[in-house]
Amino acid sequence: MATHPEFGEGTEDEEFARVVIDTSRAVSMATVGRFLAELGREAELALGDNNYVVELVQFRQGSSIFDFKKRRRERDEQIDREKRLLDLAEAEARENNKHRKEMKLMAALALAMSTASVGLGAAALMDEGDAKTIVITQLRCSPETFHRYDFPSALSASAYGYGDKRTPSASAVATYKEKEEMLKDYEDGQTIDGAGRVMPRKKNTFRTARNTQLPILSKPDDLKPGQLVNIVAIVRKTENEIGIIINKFRDLDDV
Repeated sequence: MATHPEFGEGTEDEEFARVVIDTSRAVSMATVGRFLAELGREAELALGDNNYVVELVQFRQGSSIFDFKKRRRERDEQIDREKRLLDLAEAEARENNKHRKEMKLMAALALAMSTASVGLGAAALMDEGDAKTIVITQLRCSPETFHRYDFPSALSASAYGYGDKRTPSASAVATYKEKEEMLKDYEDGQTIDGAGRVMPRKKNTFRTARNTQLPILSKPDDLKPGQLVNIVAIVRKTENEIGIIINKFRDLDDV
């Protein structure tokens, strides 16, 4: 009963999502492989449920279209990971973070994009393929679009062995109006309690598990970019500043 993202959602234990990168030049398999390895690993961590695995089920290099499937692990795969499951102190974590179990595959892929390792791979792939955007889609979900400036400079990617050296593109700096748009659904003084990450290449932006980007005014010094956390923050909207003040956080990364 498993189906393609364009035609259906799949079974209860299977879910599909698509990643489209608008490349206009061919990309080497080495660059693609590094990107996919990091994306798959981080997406599975974002799902927060070791009963599921993220698979690449179809790949077309001509237009860089990747189809992924979230599926429940087979019994033998679960046995192989039994020790790791025990080490996660899963009972308390699962009870406190049930929303992570319900995370859509598309949301997990989008959250993975905000990590440093995936960002480097994405930067190299986009530069080598002369791409401007990466779009993630899933049935009944709003598309999530990433631009080249969301990721590290090409020079940084090259330093880590990704792709070739090209002139770094300038990072976009959000204006007051852009920040106001990001926080249009929030009131001044409102408390935010949710999961997500500080974006590695946009360290003043917090990306939630629902793929919302929130500008950061201040945060604890030990909250690191790319770290999957649950935050408690206050929204501040004044004539001079707008953003969230992160007062405390709790680490959600697998150990």
